[in-house]
Amino acid sequence: MFNEQQQPLGERLYFQAPRAPLAVTARADKAQYTIRDKVSVQLSTATTDARPAGASL
Repeated sequence: MFNEQQQPLGERLYFQAPRAPLAVTARADKAQYTIRDKVSVQLSTATTDARPAGASL
């Protein structure tokens, strides 16, 4: 819901408690970056027993 200036009047946040722990791994395409370098990060998620798992991040 927004006002005439397109500012939000109210926000609804939703949190769903996780059913099981989730391991999140982040892998960058480079070990080190310089200022204003483009960064590419690959995220992967898995269950605690290393099975791939879907996630809404």
